[in-house]
Amino acid sequence: MGRGRMPQLEMVFPGFREPGGRDRAADIRPKPTRKISDARRAYLRRYYQEHKQQAREYQRRYNLLHKKKVRMDGGTQALREDVRTTFNASDIMRAPTEKSIRILQLILRGERYFTM
Repeated sequence: MGRGRMPQLEMVFPGFREPGGRDRAADIRPKPTRKISDARRAYLRRYYQEHKQQAREYQRRYNLLHKKKVRMDGGTQALREDVRTTFNASDIMRAPTEKSIRILQLILRGERYFTM
């Protein structure tokens, strides 16, 4: 119950208005839904038709710049990730023993880089 409400008076007098002059019946009434006018709908349709080609060009450029996920479909194989060329001390310490030995051998041979 909010501050300033008098529920006892509301029960006794159903049309009672709160001290702030607010009508409780206004909260119960359904609010009217907004409909898009015909003029607005026509504007949106016209705007869509005029800018359709620009949207297609934008989507084409976006698709060229961003990689798509490779999915396993039947016989197709997923692309392998690029080979890691740089390792740091944390990578070597957290790797299993055999893998850390392999990493150290690659670094010592000069095939991979080591950073601190």
